[in-house]
Amino acid sequence: MKNLKLLHCSQTEELKSFLKDTICITTDCDTGHVFCATKHGDLVQIDSNQNKFLNAVNLVCEGHLSNEQSVTYLQHLPEQQSVSAVTNSGSILLWFYLEQLVECVGDVEDGIIGSAWSPDQELLVVISGSNSLILMTRDFDLLQETALHPDTFGEAEFINVGWGKKETQFHGTEGKEAAKKKSEPAQPALEWDDMKAYISWRGDGQYFVTSTIHQGYRQLRVWTREAVLHSTSELVVGQEKEVAWKPTGSLIVSSQVKPNKHDIIFFEQNGLQHGEFTLPFDVQTTQVKKLLWNIDSTVLLIWCEELNKNEKLQPKSFIQLWTVNNYHWYLKQSLVFDPAKEKEVAALLWDPEQAYKLHIVTSDGCYMHYSWYWNTVVSDESVVAVIDGAQILVTPMALQVVPPPMYTYKLLLPAPANQVFFFPSSPLNNYGMPTADIGVLLDNGVIALFTYRENNIESTDKSAVEICGGREFSVKCPLPRLLGSFEPVENYGTFPLSVHTVLGISDTVLMYCLQKDDTSVLCEVTLSQKDNTFTQSSTQVVPDNIFNMTYAAAVNTIFIQTLQREILAYDISTQVLSPWMSEAGAPVVFPQRCTTMAVCQISGKVVILGLTSKHRLYINDKELANNCTSMAVHEKFLILTTLSHTCRFLNLKTNTKDIATLHENSGHPFDEIIRRVERGSCIVTVVHNSTKLVLQMPRGNLETVHPRALLLSSIQQKLNNLKYHDALALMRKHRINMNLVYDHNPSLFLTNIESFVKQVSEDNLLTLFLSELGMEDSTQTMYASSYSDRATLNKSEDGENSSKVNIVCDAIIEILYKEEKERLVLPILTAHIKKNPPEIEKALTVIYKIKANPDSTTSLEETLRHILCMVDINELYNVALGMYDFDIVLMVAEKSQKDPKEYLPFLNNLQSMEMNYQKFTIDKYLKRFPKALGHIVKCGPDHWNECLQFIEEHKLYKEALKLYKSTSTEFKLIASSYGDDLLLQKHHEEAGVMYIKANKWENALQCFQKTLNIQQAMCMAHQLNYSRNQIIELCNTMAVSLKSVNRHQDAAVLYEQYVEDVEEAIVTLIEGSLWTESLRLMYKYKRQDFIETNLKEAILTAYQNEMDSLESMFTDFKRHMKRLVLVREEKQKAKLDLYEDEGLITNADLYSESSSIAGDSVVSVTSNRTSMLSRSTGRSSRNRRKMEKKKWSLKEGSLFEEFALVEELSKIIKQVDTLRADTHSLLLVLVQFDFESKAEQLQEFYDNFLKHIEKNLPTLRKPSGEKQQLSLGPSLTANVIAAAVQQGQNLNSDAEPDPSQMVPSSLNSSLKWKLHVISNNQKKQ
Repeated sequence: MKNLKLLHCSQTEELKSFLKDTICITTDCDTGHVFCATKHGDLVQIDSNQNKFLNAVNLVCEGHLSNEQSVTYLQHLPEQQSVSAVTNSGSILLWFYLEQLVECVGDVEDGIIGSAWSPDQELLVVISGSNSLILMTRDFDLLQETALHPDTFGEAEFINVGWGKKETQFHGTEGKEAAKKKSEPAQPALEWDDMKAYISWRGDGQYFVTSTIHQGYRQLRVWTREAVLHSTSELVVGQEKEVAWKPTGSLIVSSQVKPNKHDIIFFEQNGLQHGEFTLPFDVQTTQVKKLLWNIDSTVLLIWCEELNKNEKLQPKSFIQLWTVNNYHWYLKQSLVFDPAKEKEVAALLWDPEQAYKLHIVTSDGCYMHYSWYWNTVVSDESVVAVIDGAQILVTPMALQVVPPPMYTYKLLLPAPANQVFFFPSSPLNNYGMPTADIGVLLDNGVIALFTYRENNIESTDKSAVEICGGREFSVKCPLPRLLGSFEPVENYGTFPLSVHTVLGISDTVLMYCLQKDDTSVLCEVTLSQKDNTFTQSSTQVVPDNIFNMTYAAAVNTIFIQTLQREILAYDISTQVLSPWMSEAGAPVVFPQRCTTMAVCQISGKVVILGLTSKHRLYINDKELANNCTSMAVHEKFLILTTLSHTCRFLNLKTNTKDIATLHENSGHPFDEIIRRVERGSCIVTVVHNSTKLVLQMPRGNLETVHPRALLLSSIQQKLNNLKYHDALALMRKHRINMNLVYDHNPSLFLTNIESFVKQVSEDNLLTLFLSELGMEDSTQTMYASSYSDRATLNKSEDGENSSKVNIVCDAIIEILYKEEKERLVLPILTAHIKKNPPEIEKALTVIYKIKANPDSTTSLEETLRHILCMVDINELYNVALGMYDFDIVLMVAEKSQKDPKEYLPFLNNLQSMEMNYQKFTIDKYLKRFPKALGHIVKCGPDHWNECLQFIEEHKLYKEALKLYKSTSTEFKLIASSYGDDLLLQKHHEEAGVMYIKANKWENALQCFQKTLNIQQAMCMAHQLNYSRNQIIELCNTMAVSLKSVNRHQDAAVLYEQYVEDVEEAIVTLIEGSLWTESLRLMYKYKRQDFIETNLKEAILTAYQNEMDSLESMFTDFKRHMKRLVLVREEKQKAKLDLYEDEGLITNADLYSESSSIAGDSVVSVTSNRTSMLSRSTGRSSRNRRKMEKKKWSLKEGSLFEEFALVEELSKIIKQVDTLRADTHSLLLVLVQFDFESKAEQLQEFYDNFLKHIEKNLPTLRKPSGEKQQLSLGPSLTANVIAAAVQQGQNLNSDAEPDPSQMVPSSLNSSLKWKLHVISNNQKKQ
């Protein structure tokens, strides 16, 4: 679908005196210099870039040629800085142009009729006049000399296996007559054949082919690099002299004149003919003078010349450029050299470095060069036009994608086309096609215009358009009509294609580039339909030669790229040409010449896009990508294809300052703006206001894709415009999650949900939408890349998003019930089932009403089948049974796989029961036990025993207690049974309460006694009228138990208030370190003697114990902390050493497997976990954590030593922090009883300990900058994992427990424990 676009052409007449009568040409690709040989024996060197003469030498004057002799072959040798010239007299010359020296390095006595250097310039093949093939080295040493016409076929000769005669073989479509047909006798060479030998090498230099005359016939022979005959072609009648081997391939091209046509024919390496195509000339009117492949084998140049039947007229020369795609040959460019205007072509050559640059020298000495490149001609409405000689193949991609070489219709032209272009979009007519014209520039300079307009055009010609297809095809798109053919201006050009790059500005205005010698002129012409001519409106001389240009209709400006890569802007309205300025205020200059240009708006600013032949893409002068193969501009995206076989979409809202160079690995794994495409795919067009992207594969076929980025952009636009039906249809077609309809804008959707239901009139489409509803927000998960500007919403499962399904279903159900239910019954059922929890009963009610209504048009079979797709049949049967409606149950059961012999007796048995007991039985069957309990309670005393048994069996005590009065006998029995059950579960306190409800005081007392609830126990003792001795015994028993669990306060209460033993109460309080409370009792009962006998001694003992404990913990803390710092330093050092040696795993054997420094960077514990997998499969997570902790050891050098150290330190911190209250009370009594020095020591030591802990807390906890890890497991869903990856979290399938999380972030400083009297004393000191 590509055409060859002329980028630049130039003609130089200043060198005519040097280049007149040129016969050979070669180039130096490093310097751009061109070397020519003339008929007069001159070798000329010119600079093609500056059109400047450099050097020359005359071989006749040097004595190497006579006047009758000439140079037949010329080749530049860059390594020797010389030019190799071969003469027909047999001389092989080297011209050292830097030293102005000509040296004869070889001579063939019989003369030379053909020669060619190999592509690597290591070998020279020469054919002598005596029909000898001579092979020489680069130093002109003879390697091989052999006969040019050996009698053998060659080493690739075919093997005859003797499979019958020709008369008995199958001849395909030729039929049986082919067996009787005799082979045509060989004919001599054509009359215009010059009888010379021609040589062409294959691109890799391993083979070459010769075209020579043997016994009057021209025949091809293929030779190896060692001059060994490989194969011989069959004799071809009418074969011409020229031959060219495709550089990258196995095809050899030649030409053949047939009785009715002139063909270009192809041969395989084995000599067999393989394909052909026909030249657009009449028979016996032209001859092929030259066949040339460009360096990358994409373009075949054919130089033809008219046969001179009238000696008074000079023949025309034709240079045609042909390309192939999908096995069809296209004529892309045609250059006509008319002797009446220009001289005939004398020599031409493809540039060996630039694949699409052609050098031409005419017979009068004019030097010209042309540069082409590929481009796709697409209109604003995605109509693609392809040049194929004298016809334009047109395909409207928006309506139909027709692969080449087919087409929708073609425009027939009177001459071959060199350029086709479209005018900008205009208002649409009734057919929906633009009124703008199609323009075609022909090789004779005529511009043919076609239009879609239907207003009175007198000069229309329907024969100018031909439709592709046969009789059964009908036209489904509008066809253009020929408006006319027009000459641009008089004397429009002095050489072929001097008028090029025609741009349609409006219906009647054209702009084009006119090349005059070495100057580019921008011309504006206006169409006059009266006389079918163009009138020149204005001209603008461009300071530098134009290399490329494009028209931007949005700003009515032509953007020009010069040969110096500068961007110029020509404002058509003001006719002012000025440099295009960047945002920084500097002129825009591309870093390299861009063969493809486009204009678009990025972030509201007009920018120039440039794509080079080396795949570099620029936005203004800033490089965007270095691997771009094609590009296209969409309304919202800049679309690129890359060498990595991806298609990328750059949002045009992106600020140009924020655009960075694209890298293939920069995309996120869930990024929707990167799409994989087939290798070598290139963009043909992107259909505007659509989601269609047309790609062409290297072999030529087309593929239409709908990229996710374009789809989501189109869907967003439709949802914003409330076009819900179009959006849903697009989403269904391309399998886009329909949750996006709501998630895109929830408030907008809910506000217009009634419009949504009305638009989506098809019940299947509405049903599909409801069935896909889910809890997740698709704009944050599946399509997050297209909503990157939306803030991340952290919604809990109980929040707004979790109720999304219910909100939407409720709203739609409300609207649907107002509409015609018969038509929308399936969406109603879906909405009920989709709710959370599903409303299956309501759905069954809807179905039952349909069954009960004889006038209903809805198929009961279809509704049941629909609901069975969403609900399991057994669940549906159970729900129907739970509705207590046997008609619905039977309706569902009939559609299930249940055996009627099983469910019919069961249903009959139920129908025979009393209603409440029937419901009880059904609920019990469905395991709805609380509901069943309510029904059996209503059955009365007759079923009490069964009811109590049912309560006890299913633990329905709480529900049962609510159904009876607290004064009833049933209530007390249930409470007693509940108490027994709680007692078995060791919930003694709750069991005691239940026994109280059941009036079982003794049982209650036993329960409270076990829980040491002294208040309730005393209440029960008084309720049972216990004697004083019984109460004292009870209190003594409970006091002992209370002291054993460190509840000395409660034990002292029992001793004081119930046993009335004050001494025991005081002693109990002192044992529990309850200093102030013991003092209260001493002073209350005047027993101060305990201060000296018991209290002071206990205080000193408590002081000593606490000091010993703090000192021990302080010593352990410092030791563990020092070891922890050392372990972490060694581990970090080991990591750095491994990174430097690039041996993260390979050098792991240097470390001991038990070394702590290799904890998480060197030694892998995967194998250990794997071996334990089978044993730990059934363990709970709690048990697994215990097992992990067992591996933590404080032993130095152990694998998890760091973890063990952190855990031990965290235990010390928590233990020390909890001593604040006890220390405070101890300090108070120490000061009170004149132990100030000890109080000062305790307070100072404890305070220093706390400060030391606070100082080391940050070291203990991990740095906050580390990435959070997400542990994989069965509880994770795909959406959670996707969200975690998008937030940058690491995935870890077997995460290690982190003990640093147990370390408190800070100490409990809110609890004041210090004594100011001690603090003041310390300050004074």
